[in-house]
Amino acid sequence: MEDLFNIQTLGFRGEALASIASVSKLTINPNPSGQGVTATVKELFYNTPARKKFLKSPATEMGHIGDIVAKYALAYPQVGFELTADGKPLLITAPTGKIWF
Repeated sequence: MEDLFNIQTLGFRGEALASIASVSKLTINPNPSGQGVTATVKELFYNTPARKKFLKSPATEMGHIGDIVAKYALAYPQVGFELTADGKPLLITAPTGKIWF
């Protein structure tokens, strides 16, 4: 049980990076602090029109994405999150460096 309280990641180990990169414009940059990386996903599904037919309106899809990002930001205050759409910031959180349990 103690191991569960010492998890230091969001569970993402990189296995999905190839899939994400194939359907978006993905960039990965190391953080200047030397700890961690910043992964930026832009234009998700831009080159896969077959999947676009399953998407709802842009506003609906952004609402779903915003919901998920906000939940992760609340659950992991030690991680910084930034969500932008059409060049406008929708959610920005700074990492606190603290973990609460």
